[in-house]
Amino acid sequence: MSKESLNPYQAHEKRVDFIEKVVGEGVLEKIPISERNQNIALVYNLNEELSEKDVGEIFPNSLGKPLARQYVQIINKRFLEETWKYASPELQSSHPLSEILARKPGPVGEVNARIKRALEGGASPAEIRNTEGISALQATRRTLRKRGIEIYTAYEDLKARVKAETDDKKLQEILDSFTNASLRGYLKRYNHDPERVFAGLTSVLKKGGFFPHMHLSTFYEKIKEKGIPIRPINVDVSRPKNIYRIVFDKHGQRIIDSLKDDPDLQRFKSSPVKLICGNPDRIPTTADFRKKKRLRQYNTNIKEIIEEVIGHHITGKDGPKFEILLSGCPVPVFRYRHVYIYPIDMIEELKAFLKSKLETI
Repeated sequence: MSKESLNPYQAHEKRVDFIEKVVGEGVLEKIPISERNQNIALVYNLNEELSEKDVGEIFPNSLGKPLARQYVQIINKRFLEETWKYASPELQSSHPLSEILARKPGPVGEVNARIKRALEGGASPAEIRNTEGISALQATRRTLRKRGIEIYTAYEDLKARVKAETDDKKLQEILDSFTNASLRGYLKRYNHDPERVFAGLTSVLKKGGFFPHMHLSTFYEKIKEKGIPIRPINVDVSRPKNIYRIVFDKHGQRIIDSLKDDPDLQRFKSSPVKLICGNPDRIPTTADFRKKKRLRQYNTNIKEIIEEVIGHHITGKDGPKFEILLSGCPVPVFRYRHVYIYPIDMIEELKAFLKSKLETI
């Protein structure tokens, strides 16, 4: 591997590994370098938090003054060249001199070093945030990431906990521990994460072939009975009745498997929007009809269109005859409950069909 293929942090790790191995080979006893200069180089290389200036202060000259930075660099370069020269051929091959001589990266700093030690001691990101502050944690995360040390965010920490936990009661406790505000924040920020922690019950049920429109409470009770963690949440504080049911994404298939054969839920496997005629690419959802008028792709005034074509008013009792009148229509027409829906951009084709159909009746 060439020098250019290693970043400064990877090169430093390799240099430390080289020094530890040459010490094990007894090379320090062979090189023509004084014990003092060996100690200067060893302290400099094996203490990441120390700079040339720090090492110069630790090893003052005969006059009691700190060694200059350049002098520390010269001592270190000669030490590395000599140890590499006397190292075994295998070690020389696995640790090229060009990589060993790469410049040492700057020290991590006092706060970063303290957080790094806390991580190595098993402290969690939440504990570090409470002691050091969120700004210090974010800055250290960027610094240590360059060195291959990852500090997980609170969300990543949560993801790891949920992934490892298998007990439903403990998972339910985790789900219940969130405030509405914090859970809304997670849903908003990480909704597009391919390995997301949470999922809306509606999206899970739709993947399983259910159409739970307006009946989520029925599914909610079934899932609670089976002991699968689930939680209701109000995702819009301005609409207190707008309640979502949140589950763990990893339980999606488990939920579908537990409900697919339930006899009480088979009625929810047929779409509430039924195709009456035509051959559409897809059957629209009820949400398509609840969008604001300027965004709608469908309209519901089919009765007015029929009245316009036939030239007189239709009473309510004539409604069920719509399906007979629309039979054979090339324009897709759907029915949701007692409402007939058609695509807005095909209104002229619908009128033309109705006119030709009425001429043959």
